[in-house]
Amino acid sequence: MTQQPPYAQPDLPPELVPPGEPSKWPLVIGIISIAWAVIKASCIGIGQLSQVIFRANPRMPHDFPAWLTAYSIGVSMVTLGIAAVLLVGGVLLLKRRPAARPLHIAFACMEIPLLCLGAVMSVVLMGQMNLPTGPGTEVAKAMMPVFVVCSIVIWIAYPVFLLIWFLRRKVRQEVASWRTGVQVV
Repeated sequence: MTQQPPYAQPDLPPELVPPGEPSKWPLVIGIISIAWAVIKASCIGIGQLSQVIFRANPRMPHDFPAWLTAYSIGVSMVTLGIAAVLLVGGVLLLKRRPAARPLHIAFACMEIPLLCLGAVMSVVLMGQMNLPTGPGTEVAKAMMPVFVVCSIVIWIAYPVFLLIWFLRRKVRQEVASWRTGVQVV
């Protein structure tokens, strides 16, 4: 007579198998997505406010190209919309709703090209800047491209991670299980 160890479960149909502990990644990524969206929206708000303050100061030079204001407002509005997509995706991920996956993928697919456009525009604007001559000017000019590259690397890391994460087969299967209620182990 063979006896099963006490920890072994008999073979049961999937609907009768008691669920294990749910995976923790939706909680972690959901919280990070919400925080990332809030940070993005805050940066846009601070950036727009600083432009208003900068332009209101009569001692500051105002030799910006005419199209820069329209571009800045347009990009800010698009970025706020993209941040809203990420915020909703993060909340839905916390609730383990299947719609969270396409929202995160959509965020990444919109964010990556927007960041690349921002990098190109930053380089173009840097080339048009008339910095005063004096000590430190050459260092400032040399550091500007480094700042752009570092900023892009930091901001693009999360969207690239989301694309890789949400396109994985195991993640797709788990998200699909939220629809049916059958847990994927």
